[in-house]
Amino acid sequence: MRKVHPLFTTVLTLVLACGMVAGLAACKGGDADKNKQEITTLVGKTYDSAMALDESVVDELLSDAKLDNMSGMGLDGKDVGKEILSAAFKNFKYKIGDIKIDGDKAMVTVHVSNVDFATALQKFETEFTEWAQTKEGTSAIMNEDSNAITKGIKSSLDSSFNASDLETKESDVVITVDKKDGSWAIHSLTELYDSMVVL
Repeated sequence: MRKVHPLFTTVLTLVLACGMVAGLAACKGGDADKNKQEITTLVGKTYDSAMALDESVVDELLSDAKLDNMSGMGLDGKDVGKEILSAAFKNFKYKIGDIKIDGDKAMVTVHVSNVDFATALQKFETEFTEWAQTKEGTSAIMNEDSNAITKGIKSSLDSSFNASDLETKESDVVITVDKKDGSWAIHSLTELYDSMVVL
């Protein structure tokens, strides 16, 4: 049997070792890329679901809102809440940036922009109050005409949240994501939803 030269054996061992190291590095890089992709998809879908006013999202966002008093005007509080959320999220934009992963925890930087929410709400309150004092508004409220009142609310929201003098605000927010049972999950949905209006 032909003997293999020791130098050849050493070189071959080094080549194989380098190949294994490169392979392991590629695997680790692949895992990191996979995690980042999963996190990006998760955060993006969560924002998109809120913007689309998915039923579960609406229920979550309106859970603490005091909307029962609207029944006195013949209104469905949830429907009114959805109109407000629709106006609030209409101009919202986001861009997912840096993702830092540390074990089962990740910090996701997201650049968000939206109209000045506080100012828009003030405009809405003013406009709706003015509408309520018109002949049409007074009649609708006195007769508990839910269709007319909802129309007045929607009109006031549209003009308020799309006012030409309304400032657009931008900021970078950090969303925390945790890995549980092998899957990534938003640590706090409240934190994410707040980022859409509290800028």
